Amino acid sequence: MFRDESRKVERKVRASSQLSYQTEDQLQSSSSRQLSQPRQSNNPFHVSPSPLGQPSTPDLDKGVEFFCDNYITFICDRPTGRAALPSSIAWNFLFTNPGYSTACSAAGYAGLANSTGDSGHMIKARNQYVSSIHNIESKIQGNTDLAMSFESAIILAVFEVVNAGSWSVHVQGATAILMRMAANDQAMLPRTQLYWIFFVLVKCLVAEESSPPGIEIWSQQIQTRMRSDDIPAAPLAYITSRFTDLYASVKSGRLVDSELIIQQATALEIELDSWEQNLPISWYFTDKTPENTSHAFQNTSHTYHNFWVARMLSNYRWTRILVNNLLLFHLSHSHPSRPTALSTISRLSTDICHSVASFLEPCIIEEGQRSPYPVLSGCVFIIFPLAVAGCGIGVGEEMHEWVVGTLEMLGGRLGIVSALRLVGVVRRLRGEWAGFGGVE
Repeated sequence: MFRDESRKVERKVRASSQLSYQTEDQLQSSSSRQLSQPRQSNNPFHVSPSPLGQPSTPDLDKGVEFFCDNYITFICDRPTGRAALPSSIAWNFLFTNPGYSTACSAAGYAGLANSTGDSGHMIKARNQYVSSIHNIESKIQGNTDLAMSFESAIILAVFEVVNAGSWSVHVQGATAILMRMAANDQAMLPRTQLYWIFFVLVKCLVAEESSPPGIEIWSQQIQTRMRSDDIPAAPLAYITSRFTDLYASVKSGRLVDSELIIQQATALEIELDSWEQNLPISWYFTDKTPENTSHAFQNTSHTYHNFWVARMLSNYRWTRILVNNLLLFHLSHSHPSRPTALSTISRLSTDICHSVASFLEPCIIEEGQRSPYPVLSGCVFIIFPLAVAGCGIGVGEEMHEWVVGTLEMLGGRLGIVSALRLVGVVRRLRGEWAGFGGVE
């Protein structure tokens, strides 16, 4: 579906970058693309500079500064509050953990190179990338500081997302580290683990492969440690994993019977509808007209209780859109369920677009849920949902073009090449799917 159809990822630029995680899975090392000047977007978006950029911090290299300014969020006590990260333990973490800082530098320099076209920044990015892999391998072999190794592996996955490289190796590596941590009674926060499950599922969907075995058991184990208001995310992860398996079966040709596909997709749709109808009040959101409408589709944005709710609802939306897309592929044109499926796709795609502003602004994290690690910005997590919304069957031209413009902004101004690559995929899929829903 969203598999990258461009030329194969260029293999190792430098011999030293051919390292591998020495984990239980004997993973191969990641690859990266050569620098290419991103296409500039004409979309009138404005990205507000973070507090870190004013003034510059002399103890950080330009890669870390770009990473902090663009790829991590800033903790606020309320939606309009001032970012608090520079005085938090997460800010101090960058100075006391050189291995993690090196990974952030790699991702930041890659984004800086992509947004400016400066090949010198990409050379620095790759050097930092290799150093970070060395550091992770050393920690894993010594079975020390696995939490830092996990967080660093996530940042290296971000490096590949930024650089449109093969990020699956880092997803697998981080998952292996998580498993080792669990075996050593060092489990990460439940929210962190649920985030990671959805990250893994997106990787599986893009690769058109089944979800890893044991997702249901893993989700259930996480659920026992979650706060009551957070619990809905666990069953959602299991529903999404089952759709991932169904989608992989259809794409591989293992399942070709339309009646069986409709039956299984309908069952998932019913579960997702029930899931939404039974959400606690803390998961509700309100619409507002923000002061800065540059990220607001139709001048409307959502306000959420916290960043957790915003991101989990985003996972729900893209899952349900894809379920209904699959249904529309296999339902007859006269089937009575088609109007409902089209309406669901339109509503949830609109919600994704209305939520973009909340992903690009400072977020609210409750005191008890704050990690010692900097929290990744929503600009990374919104790319896949945006692509799903932009090519959902039956969505209007206005929404489609707004999504394309937003992806171009993320690619051009923030240097996330994966977002630019998805523009072509979104346009192609919209054209291919036009006959299934009557695109405006």
